[in-house]
Amino acid sequence: MTTTLPLSIRRARPDERRTLEDLQHRASLANPADRAFLLANPDISQIPPEQIEQGLVFVAESDGMVVGLIALTRHDAPDMELEGLFVEPSCWRQGIGRTLVSHAVDLCRAQGARKIILFANTHAVEFYRALNFEPTGSIVVEHNTAVAMVRKL
Repeated sequence: MTTTLPLSIRRARPDERRTLEDLQHRASLANPADRAFLLANPDISQIPPEQIEQGLVFVAESDGMVVGLIALTRHDAPDMELEGLFVEPSCWRQGIGRTLVSHAVDLCRAQGARKIILFANTHAVEFYRALNFEPTGSIVVEHNTAVAMVRKL
């Protein structure tokens, strides 16, 4: 699926951290399985300032509005972790998530990573499978079970 919105991707700026955290919170609340936990733990949607400062958070913009974000962290060098992917709920199913993941894959390759790992909510596993991530196991995180996945580069 290609995006149906005019979309650009850029590095996040430190001054928009709150905007990105709000988007992450809205997107997370849209998943009924996570809602109670998120309402009880509103600080869970924080993005560390250093992650933005290190250039590891990217935003998708459409017509000047932030409609998605992807956050990476360094894993076992030189590999990377896709730590978070969030799209504005009103913009779901328009290819924004796929575009952000593709951008992250290209960036990780360019930086010499051999693989990208992630820990997916069970409702997102098929999305990541479609993007060539393979399940490798499961772990308990915060309030539920996440599926560990990897994409070799």
